Order: sequence, then structure tokens, then C-alpha cells
Amino acid sequence: VDCAFTAKPTLWVRHRALVFCMEGLRALIFFNKVLLFDPNRRGVEMAVKVIQRRISDSASSGDETTTEESDANGTPFEFKALEGLLISVCLSLERDYVKLEPLIIPCLQTLPERQDPEQFEELRRLEMRLNQFTARAKRVQHILQELLEEDEDMANMYLTAIARKPLEARNPVDHEEVEILLESYLQVVDDLTSRATLMADGIDDLEGLLEIHLDALQNRLLLVELV
Repeated sequence: VDCAFTAKPTLWVRHRALVFCMEGLRALIFFNKVLLFDPNRRGVEMAVKVIQRRISDSASSGDETTTEESDANGTPFEFKALEGLLISVCLSLERDYVKLEPLIIPCLQTLPERQDPEQFEELRRLEMRLNQFTARAKRVQHILQELLEEDEDMANMYLTAIARKPLEARNPVDHEEVEILLESYLQVVDDLTSRATLMADGIDDLEGLLEIHLDALQNRLLLVELV
């Protein structure tokens, strides 16, 4: 495992394995098993449950979940494991956004009418949290977008097919199933990123309005002093 794996959000396609690192989840996905790091962390435990729900006849042992075959509908194990991880990432982002939104909206609604210094400072703190959230969401968004631009990498994500026919070269444009999978979760992340960006724009607009109001108030005070 690359030494940068602990810190750099990524989804790498390696020889017969997928290297996953997003939102505190670190995993190695093979054609018949997924290895999860830090299995006792709460977020990882929740991810294991999601993955197990996605995998029929799955078995879990500590930080390792395995299966020998794809399920009856032909979905490869590696895609079910990857989807379980992406579901966990999206749930983590959505939970954090849902916590922020109801705190920010009241500030945006009341501050234009009543300039409360304490509420304004609270909005500044919330803006910092929103910016941190947006940066996280954009990192996930960037990873998925980059992978969707790489036909060969997507073709090499079919680990089960490669394991069963190791000597057979895979068509680099034969990746419809994993492309649909990645696009579906990219849409979820896109939506969260757009909502956070709109919220940030609302904060910027409010700050601009308050600055105009304060400038006008300062000008009136200067006029009074001159008179």
C-alpha cells in the first residue's frame, strides 16, 4: 500500500485490486474479498454493514469480508463492495450537510433585518464549516470525475472477469456497468456540492449586503460629524 494512502483521498485501479480512500474509509478491494482498515472505527463499522447488505451470502471476519462468487444477477463482487463504500461516503457527506443547512438558513433569514453581532459571528463559524464540507465533497467529486475519464482504468476494474480469464485481454471501452455505477454516485455528490455552493453564495451575498449597510451607516456618521 502506498505511503500516501493514509492521507490522500483516492480510488486507484491497480493490478487485480482497487485501492479506496475517501471520507476516513480505507479499503483494498479484490475480486473475492474486501479488506477494510481500522475496522473498529464507527464509520468503518457502519460501512461494513452497508457492504454486507450489498453482498449476498457474505461473511465477515474482523476487517475482512469475503465471497467466492457474484450473485445471481451477475453483478461482480468488486462492484458490490465498491458500491457499499460509495454509499457510505455519500451518507457521510449528506449527514454533515443536513446538520449544517438548518443552522445556516435562520442566519440568512434574520440578519438582513436585524444585524446581531453574535449571530453574524455564528454565521462566520458556520461558513468555515461549510467551506470545509465543500472541499471534502469536491475531492470526492474530482476522484469520480477523473476515473470516469479513464476508459482503460474502468475496464480494469472488472476484477472477477480478469481473475477468471487472466490471459484474455479486455476491451478498454467495455465498462458500461461500472461507468453507470460511478456516474450514479457522482450525481449524488454533484447535488450535495451544488447545494453547498448555493448556500455559500447566499452567505457571500449577505456579507456583501451587510458591508453596504455598514458603509452607509459610517457615511451618515461622518456627515453628522462634518455638520
